[in-house]
Amino acid sequence: MAPKGQQSDIRLQLETPEREDAKSVARTAAVSEGARVTAARIAELEDRLARLQSELAVHSHDTGENPAASSTKDHRRMHRHEIDPGVAVPAGVPAEMPAPMDWEAENARMSLEKHPGYDLL
Repeated sequence: MAPKGQQSDIRLQLETPEREDAKSVARTAAVSEGARVTAARIAELEDRLARLQSELAVHSHDTGENPAASSTKDHRRMHRHEIDPGVAVPAGVPAEMPAPMDWEAENARMSLEKHPGYDLL
């Protein structure tokens, strides 16, 4: 029989890996749950995408538009950095880029970014 001091050392050496193993099992379970939730969300988004694509196809068929052409047009518009007037600009009125900031406005913006809690008014 081993002396009492050695028994506690041996017991400690056995308990430490068991605790680490239990922690590892808990982490693995948490990761698995996260993966399951993520997979369910991806499936939900894929279903929604399919539904929206079918609605777009029906709408495009009704109006005679080519959905691929409108998508390409929107994609090109984004790359040219054009303003999409949306509903804010009445029909027939061209959308304009905002005027560039002057030196004072640029300094005020940079100051507010450095000190977010500071109010100029």
